Amino acid sequence: MQNTLKHLLDFRSYFQTEAADPIDFASRPPPNLVHDLYYLSRCTHDARFLIEQVQLRAEKLRILMRRCRWERYDVAGDLETISSGLTIWPVDSVIWELRGADVSAGNFIKPAKFIITHIYMGESYWDDASLSDEIAGELIMGCHTGSRLHIRVPDMFSFRLTDLTGRKIDDDLWVQ
Repeated sequence: MQNTLKHLLDFRSYFQTEAADPIDFASRPPPNLVHDLYYLSRCTHDARFLIEQVQLRAEKLRILMRRCRWERYDVAGDLETISSGLTIWPVDSVIWELRGADVSAGNFIKPAKFIITHIYMGESYWDDASLSDEIAGELIMGCHTGSRLHIRVPDMFSFRLTDLTGRKIDDDLWVQ
């Protein structure tokens, strides 16, 4: 099987960089959005954030995180981390699907930490059946525990990932 796939593009060569510059990456309109989501998923793989740091205000979702700089791994020889902010807009609502959450005695306790494994568009985005007139589907952020953050978005939405060089997100996020 491996020999038959050699003709395919190696996206790793487009993703890796020698530049130590922080990322400031904004999505483009469709049809580029699908490619941009793939790139965003690569940039945020293994990023960690506290669930309480997720803020939805005025249709803008903001998540402060500490992300691994996989784009520099080959050059640096070590996995660097950097504080980053992810903003997604417009967002109608977010729905947490948490595995391992304590719901005993009616108390809902969220696990404190979320570690991103991947970001993708849910089925409702690709189907003709929208969730409502305004909401086309969901952008889903998966976690290593099986938990998910469902982000309800319209057909046209945007995102921006910005490394925050002057701000340090807690290194305690790396403690298991």
